[in-house]
Amino acid sequence: MTKVYIHVLFAGLSTKKTVRSIQDAKDDILDLNKTAKVLETVIPILIGIKFDAFVRLHQDLQWTIVTQ
Repeated sequence: MTKVYIHVLFAGLSTKKTVRSIQDAKDDILDLNKTAKVLETVIPILIGIKFDAFVRLHQDLQWTIVTQ
């Protein structure tokens, strides 16, 4: 039987550090999928929060955060 897990990540979009830590968590989940010895899949879903703070950031900083 195949098992599928949904991992929901809530992240503030207003700092690069937060986005970086979420990206690291997503990479860990994807690595786990590659090394799983059984038929298991983990699907990461990112829900961005603090969008009101994000839209007030300078556009260059917004672009840097988005492209991470």
